[in-house]
Amino acid sequence: MTRYPLPGLGMIVDLRAQKYLMTSKRQDQIVSMSKILLESRTQRSRRLAQIAGVIMSQVAAIGPIARIRTRYIYACIKTRLFPLERSSTESYDRVVFLDENTVKDLQFWIRNVRKYNGQDIIWSPTSLSYHCYTSSDASATGYGGFLQIPTSQTRDSVNKILNNLKELKIQVTVSQAQQ
Repeated sequence: MTRYPLPGLGMIVDLRAQKYLMTSKRQDQIVSMSKILLESRTQRSRRLAQIAGVIMSQVAAIGPIARIRTRYIYACIKTRLFPLERSSTESYDRVVFLDENTVKDLQFWIRNVRKYNGQDIIWSPTSLSYHCYTSSDASATGYGGFLQIPTSQTRDSVNKILNNLKELKIQVTVSQAQQ
């Protein structure tokens, strides 16, 4: 008889629910490390690399938001290097300044690590796909996009699309097309 859920891969594999989950110990570790890092605006880059590594090790349980909300942490880590310098073990002992975006990423994990716990074992693109028409444009001075959702979409699916865009901090303006 197989025991449910199964510990493995540094997380919990819940075969009945078909989900990867972080352990509560790992969630507490991410929150604790984030709070400690936020105590000072200067930190050793090694400590930032540790929390980024812990978060990314849980990407199966957290989902793609792990990559999105560690980008500024990784960018901050890279500031430890001088121009044209290659990464070295010693360079991780250098102190870096936590810029505003890095602080926001760390605060995000304190508030949301439990919210994003639990991703499907079998990823289904249909659960993340929407039937819509898009267009975008970008220049050196700005960017923008257009999303047209056919009227055949249900109100629930439209709200799901809008919530996902807002979660990614994409500004959304809703307007009704004329019939």
